[in-house]
Amino acid sequence: MKKKKISVIIADDHPLFRHGLFALLNSLDIVGEIQQASNGKEVLEILSSRHFDVVLMDIRMQPMDGIATTEIIKNRYKSKVIGLSMFSDRRYVLDMIQKGATGYILKNAETEEIIKALETVMNGGKFFSEQILVFTNIAENRPNKKQNKYTAHEEKLNQIIYLLCHEKTSKEIADIMNLSKRTIDEYRQEITNLSKSKNLAGVIKYAIEHGILDDEIIKNKLFPKI
Repeated sequence: MKKKKISVIIADDHPLFRHGLFALLNSLDIVGEIQQASNGKEVLEILSSRHFDVVLMDIRMQPMDGIATTEIIKNRYKSKVIGLSMFSDRRYVLDMIQKGATGYILKNAETEEIIKALETVMNGGKFFSEQILVFTNIAENRPNKKQNKYTAHEEKLNQIIYLLCHEKTSKEIADIMNLSKRTIDEYRQEITNLSKSKNLAGVIKYAIEHGILDDEIIKNKLFPKI
């Protein structure tokens, strides 16, 4: 049985970039129908007539930008939105996550990363390029980890948050941390309460805001286990 190809809308107000991305996607075996839009209103017009699996959404467009369009798509349609921008500014990433984006990549992403992003969101996951995860943590109000000593409990929580953001299941996290799945599930409930989140997107937002994803202490303790 043939695997269903992914239908994609490219939303970008720069024709040269849009046409280039169209050519790239058109060459991929996993991609089926492709439509182009130059702004958010055009995206909504397309979706009003038929379903598309994924919208690759530029952030800055007129008369309707990607952030506002993403919120409408989340409320009206089943399409997945992947933010697509030259900007790695954490404000754009957090806004897109809050409005319902399931991924965010930079416009200079390699072909392999675009493929992985499409496949990940189609399988129900979240995808944020490594550059995004690193760059968005560089902010003046990020906690200074050199001065911040975690308690043992906080350290475990942060490790689990880190692993959740890297798409690990409770069972996988339990194996990595040598804990029971039940214990991990209890930690996950605490993380949900702590981050005031309803889903993984909220946990990712919390992790970005608190600098957890680039915490060298956490990385060193978990690597090479992951």
